[in-house]
Amino acid sequence: MLKSRVQPPPLLGLAPLLGLVGALLVAGTALADLERDVRRALSTAGLGGATVSVSVRNPETGEELVQIDDDRPMIPASNMKLFTSGAALHRFGTEFKARTTFRFDGETLWVIGGGDPALGDPLILEDTSWTLGDREHERLDPDLFLELIAASIREAGVTRIEELVVDDRIFDRNHVHPDWPRDQLDKGYCAEVAGVNFHTNVIGIHVDKGAGPTPIIRSIEPSVPWLTPKMTATRRLDKPSAIGVSRSPGANDLSIWGNISGPCFAKTTLSNLPEVFGLILENRLESDGVRVGSVRLATDGDVPSGRAIEPILVTNIATLLDRCNTDSQNLYAEALCKLLGNSVEGEPGSWENGTRVMRMILRERIGARHAQDFIARDGSGMSRGNRITAEMTTDWIASFDRDGRLGPTFLESLAVMGETGTVRNRGADVPDRALVQCKTGYINGVSCLSGLVSAPDGRSLAFSVLCNDLSAKAPVSRAKAFQDAVVTLVAKRLQTTEIPAAVD
Repeated sequence: MLKSRVQPPPLLGLAPLLGLVGALLVAGTALADLERDVRRALSTAGLGGATVSVSVRNPETGEELVQIDDDRPMIPASNMKLFTSGAALHRFGTEFKARTTFRFDGETLWVIGGGDPALGDPLILEDTSWTLGDREHERLDPDLFLELIAASIREAGVTRIEELVVDDRIFDRNHVHPDWPRDQLDKGYCAEVAGVNFHTNVIGIHVDKGAGPTPIIRSIEPSVPWLTPKMTATRRLDKPSAIGVSRSPGANDLSIWGNISGPCFAKTTLSNLPEVFGLILENRLESDGVRVGSVRLATDGDVPSGRAIEPILVTNIATLLDRCNTDSQNLYAEALCKLLGNSVEGEPGSWENGTRVMRMILRERIGARHAQDFIARDGSGMSRGNRITAEMTTDWIASFDRDGRLGPTFLESLAVMGETGTVRNRGADVPDRALVQCKTGYINGVSCLSGLVSAPDGRSLAFSVLCNDLSAKAPVSRAKAFQDAVVTLVAKRLQTTEIPAAVD
C-alpha cells in the first residue's frame, strides 16, 4: 500500500492507478534530473584537484537520489558534530541535563563536575536568571555568576572550608587531543576538555594604550587575580591595534603580543581548568567571608559526602546540542563525546571510549556497514583522522527526520541557512519557502555542508556535500559556492516535484 500523508481510497480504478503510475514516472524522471543538475554544477564549480562527495536522500523511503562518490571516506571537519550530537541524543534522550553539584561535610566542600561545557559560558549566562534570597538576578556575567555561587554556599551556613576539592573524574585528565595542531592550542577552538569546565575554558583580556610607554591591561574576564599576563606588545600610536594572547602548552604563562594604540580585546585558552576553577572559587569565597584552607583535585580514594548545597547547576541537552551544532562550539562536542564514553563504559570519559560508543550507536541507528566505515578520533572534527561518507551522513540525518521522539530536538539544534549560526549569511539563492537546517565543517583543505531541506508541506530531502583536498587552485570559497548550489537545486526540486513516499 502506498504510504502518504493523505491515504488513498482502499480500491483504485484503472484510470486513477494509471495516473498514479504516471505521476511516479514523472517524479522519477525529475529526480534523475537532480543528479544530472548536481553533476553539471560540479563540473563548473572550479574544484578541479579537489575530492568531492555528494549524497541526497529521501528520508521517507531511504532512497538516494544523488550519488557522486558517496561511499568515499572523507575528512568531515565539523560535520563530525552531527554524529556526536546525534549519538548523545540517542543515548541520553531529550530530558538529559548535565549537572554540577556542591556538597559540604563540615570540613570539605566538594565541587562535583558533570562534564558540563556550558558552566559559566557567557552566551548561556546572558539568558540565565538566578534568585538568591528575595532578589532576582538576570542577564548574568561570569563574575556575577561566581559571586552567586559563593553567596549560595555562604547562605547555606558554610563559614570555613578546610579543603575545597574539585572532582573532575567523570572525564579522564587527558585534556588535549593528540591530533590537534600543537601551534593552535591557545585558540578557542582548541580549548581543553575537562570534567569541570568554565567560561568555555578561555579567558578574555581588555587592554589599552595607557598613558605611559607601555600598554596596560584594563580587565580580565573572568577575574583571575593571580594571573598576570606578560605584556610584550608595542605602543605605536601611528599603527593600528592588532594583538593576540599566547601561552605554552600545559601552562598558563600568558603573553600579550602585537601593537596597542587604543582599546582592544583578545582571548586565549587556559590549561587545567578544574584546578583553575577551584582557585577562582576559592578567591570568590574568601571575598565573601568564607575561609578556605586549601584547594586540590580529587584523587582515586576520594568519596564525596555531606549535604547538598543548592542550587544544582544544570544545562539541558537541547542547549548543549544547539551550542554544538548551530554555533559549532568544539568544547561542547568533545564533552558530549566523553559523556557518552562515561555513561556506557562506567569509566572516566575519554576520546577512546566516547568514540567507541558513537560507533556502537551508529550501528544501532543506520546499520553495521556504515559503522564499519565510520572512523572517529574526536567528537568535534578537529582531528584529521576522522572519516565519514556522504551516504552515511544522509542516512544518519534521515534517521532523525523519521524519528518523532528525537528528531525535532536534533534538527532544531542545526543552523538555519540564511538566519542563524555559521550559515546566517549563506543560501541567498535558496527559495524563500524552503527551510534548510544544516551543519558546516571547515579545517585546512576541508569544507563540508550537510543537513536537511524541507518544503512547506513537510516533505524533506537530506543532503551531504563533502569537499576535501582544497587548495589555492580549488579554494574554500568555491567549495561553499558549490555546496550552496546543491542546496538550491535540492530546494527547487523539492518544491516542484512530488517526492515518492514509502511503499509497503
